[in-house]
Amino acid sequence: MEKRTLLYLFLLCFVYTLDAKSYIEDYCWRDYDGTIPTDAMAHGLDSQGKPVYVGQALYQDKLIPGQIYTNDRNVYFEWNGEEISTYKNVKILCSKHADKFEWVQTTKNKIVLLVNKILIKGGYESQYTTYIGRKEVNGVTYLGKIVCSTDDCFEYCWRDYVGIIPEDAFAGGMDKRGKPTYIGQALHEDKLIPGQIFVNDDKVHFEWAFEAYAKSENVKILCTERPGAFEWIDTTNEDVNDLALNETLFYGGFEPNHFTYIGRALADGVTNVGKITCTLDSCLGILITHNDEINLHQVFQILAYNSTMSIDFRSSE
Repeated sequence: MEKRTLLYLFLLCFVYTLDAKSYIEDYCWRDYDGTIPTDAMAHGLDSQGKPVYVGQALYQDKLIPGQIYTNDRNVYFEWNGEEISTYKNVKILCSKHADKFEWVQTTKNKIVLLVNKILIKGGYESQYTTYIGRKEVNGVTYLGKIVCSTDDCFEYCWRDYVGIIPEDAFAGGMDKRGKPTYIGQALHEDKLIPGQIFVNDDKVHFEWAFEAYAKSENVKILCTERPGAFEWIDTTNEDVNDLALNETLFYGGFEPNHFTYIGRALADGVTNVGKITCTLDSCLGILITHNDEINLHQVFQILAYNSTMSIDFRSSE
């Protein structure tokens, strides 16, 4: 077996992409005794061009993901900054539906933004969430664990909104009375659209197809106990895509073939929250509802997210 060293890397995160109701039935961890099952899921190639598989070891009362090599009974993984190998209590990830899984490019700050993906948990450590990541270096694919504390993995959430502002709701703007407004999200025609929530109002106000809407059903409100992880950045419609190369812009919704961000802009002295919709080539600007009318602004602020969580991504080969 070739020499192995520990790596600290940016990563691809292993996710499930189809029907969330059935994903648990679409994979399993089989006991591994040195024989690669026919449905084992390879995650890449070693330096000899042979497939490498996703393994899992029971080690010191923890389940830790690692690498399994062809013709090798051991699983190799990282623990406490050191490479560990074992052939005891080892499992290997298998699926007859490998086409339902994919590796998604991400970074430390962006893991929690994968809201439309199901991240596959690769192990268990008390008070931590453990995912599976990989990185290719010089044609060799390295697999490792991604760990973050239970609190830090969820620095924000979308809570169901029924007319009562949660204590940890994230304020985004200011109404004409000087009261804070909040960031809402509506399920509308199979799309998730960000909008504005006012105090003492059970509706979220948003724009769709250049019309103003207000809904009280299927509404969520953005909440966080760490508002300092968010930042409003001055920008224009022409600069958003360039800004996204260097900043972690916060996804506020979902529309096919578009990126949906959250922004805010002034109108008649009032700070209004709205949506910014972009393609890979351009952004129209921010669309806000103001006095039941639609306003388009090309100078605005966009919401960015800077995670404070600590991720330990290490792999061994």
